[in-house]
Amino acid sequence: MSATKVMVVEDESIISLDIKNSLVKLGYNVSGVAASGDIALRKIQDNCPDLILMDIHLKGEMTGIEVSEKIKADFQIPVIYLTANADSQTFQKAKQTDPYSYILKPFAEKELGLAIELALHQHQKQQAIKSSERWYATAFQALKEAIIATDANGYVVFMNAFAEMMTGWTLADALDRPVADILKLQKKIQQLDVPGLSESTDSILAALFEGRQFVSLPDDICLLTKPQTAIPLEGNLSTPGTLIPIEGNSTSIKDFSGTVVGSIFIFRRVQSTSSSIAQPSSYEQRQRNAEHRQCNAEHRQRNPLAHQANKSQAAERAAAQKADDIALIKAFTQAFIKGKSVLLSTANLFAEASASSVTLTAKAEGIIINVKHIDGKLTAVVKQDSPYWEVVRYVLIENSFFPVSQRTNGTAYYQYRSIPGQCQIYHTSGVELWEAWHGKTSLNQKRCRDRTQANLSRSNIIVLRRGSWYHIQTMRLNQDHLLIKTIGGEIFVQLEDSLIWGTQT
Repeated sequence: MSATKVMVVEDESIISLDIKNSLVKLGYNVSGVAASGDIALRKIQDNCPDLILMDIHLKGEMTGIEVSEKIKADFQIPVIYLTANADSQTFQKAKQTDPYSYILKPFAEKELGLAIELALHQHQKQQAIKSSERWYATAFQALKEAIIATDANGYVVFMNAFAEMMTGWTLADALDRPVADILKLQKKIQQLDVPGLSESTDSILAALFEGRQFVSLPDDICLLTKPQTAIPLEGNLSTPGTLIPIEGNSTSIKDFSGTVVGSIFIFRRVQSTSSSIAQPSSYEQRQRNAEHRQCNAEHRQRNPLAHQANKSQAAERAAAQKADDIALIKAFTQAFIKGKSVLLSTANLFAEASASSVTLTAKAEGIIINVKHIDGKLTAVVKQDSPYWEVVRYVLIENSFFPVSQRTNGTAYYQYRSIPGQCQIYHTSGVELWEAWHGKTSLNQKRCRDRTQANLSRSNIIVLRRGSWYHIQTMRLNQDHLLIKTIGGEIFVQLEDSLIWGTQT
């Protein structure tokens, strides 16, 4: 108990001193005393208490209720209200801030001690529940299956990224909506779509709430995605209004008394319609694989032109997929720069740009771009070891988002930087900058702007360092490293490292 720190916010000095003495007698550590809301908020920042005793009727610009609202939003510290006024209106206002207790003055020391211990115990339980909720939410996001959770009324309370991707709904838009609006199911019979079966989601919910623990989704069922949300790209997962064949199940969530308090839907895209066929044994599979390889070899010998055609088709498919990925990255970049909300995907990538979340995710490796405001500036945090790194970097630079810093965790930070007037920008290796410095290059390789020949006078060459443009003063070559000196500091890079630099005309 001696380690528990309690702050007293009371504008009557005699009452404040009396409360402080009572706390000391009870074995608590009084971390501070404040007579106004402003002083209390400053002291909380300096010495964060474990609990706060708050007088409701404080003198000054803020009431105790208003101060408690700020404490709840910024610090999540439990508050116990102290008041000599027990009128209903004051109590109703105070209740809106979820206090842990409400003590009427005057009160006995024993009453104060019991209220504090109960409040601390309740706060500890709530923190444990919140921690558990965050853990489960993180775990659900990592699963490669779509998950939608509802409350006891069938309204959406959670969706993971895969559910957002498949349905076309973001969590922000789906929250507190009926799950039947999000998980629209339609039966597919002999290639004919039969409408009017979206009520099957409600039927599943009804079965769960009536006592069924587990309900499978109907056979041969399709998910109708949200129309007008996805940008149609070749090979994407969810084009506007698409029917996606899915399989999965739902289960009820019960509390300790057995009462149903919610439900979870787990579903995935159907990958194959031949799942009912008996699978061969490992020996049989190896034999078939060997026979298949032999047949392929004989086929290649007999039909070399057909084999070459197959290789060409595979190469074309790979090139088309790469083009789709590049188109998605460009569309995603333009969206977050212009503040537009989009949801789009290809077979490899899933991108979302909205008011609440701006991320580009590779389905095989997780988030590769996370966009957020840092010091008021729109910043793209990019994973450098991603196979999409070169494309992402090129597209960002094309849109004047330049690297401002790199972190030891393998991420690079990109922010918008204006380009100096009448300036030709290049994105090349250190070798090409060295050659340009000595007038030995035609700069016919990687460029970020147009391909017109620039004036390569040394006095006109500028380089980007930590987000700012500087003229180069000197440049030295040291084995395989380049040392560039500018008025803003030195740049030390390997010759093969990429640089952002330019020439002013």
